[in-house]
Amino acid sequence: MAEGSPILDSLAMNQHLKKIQEGYSQKSQWMKNEQIQTFVFDLRDYIEAVNMLVDIIPKEQAEQLKSSVEPLENTTISYLLANQNKSLRLVLQQLQEQATDTGEARRFRAGLQGVIELNQLMLQDTKRFEQEIANESLKNEEQQVEKKHLLQRIFGKK
Repeated sequence: MAEGSPILDSLAMNQHLKKIQEGYSQKSQWMKNEQIQTFVFDLRDYIEAVNMLVDIIPKEQAEQLKSSVEPLENTTISYLLANQNKSLRLVLQQLQEQATDTGEARRFRAGLQGVIELNQLMLQDTKRFEQEIANESLKNEEQQVEKKHLLQRIFGKK
C-alpha cells in the first residue's frame, strides 16, 4: 500500500474501491438488477465518506496519492473493505491518543466512527452482492448458450 501510514493506506484502498465501483456501474446488464445497483450506489457513497481523511493530510500528499496508486492484482471488495477497516481503526486510535479535544476534533472522530460502522455494513452486504453478481453472470451465460442453440437449429449448423 502507501508509506505505512494508516491514513494513506485507507485512501489508497479507497482509490482501488473507486475503480472497482466505476467498473461495476458501467455494466448495464448488472445495473438492471436492483440489489446490485443499490450496492454499487452504496459503495460510491461509502467511498465519498472515506474521502474525509483527505482533510487531515497535507494537500501535496493527497495529490501525490491520486497519481501514485498502483493497481492491485486479484483484489476483491471484501478484501479491500476488511483491510480498510483495520486502517480506519488505527487512524481513529491515533486521533484519540492525540490530546486534541476541540469541537472539530470530536466531530471528526465521530464522523470517522460512523465511516467505520458503514464499512462493517458494506462488508456484510458484500457477500450478497457477490452472490448476485455470480447469479447475473450465470444468467448471461445461459442466455448466450440458448441463442447459439437456436441459431444452430435454424441454420442446421453444428
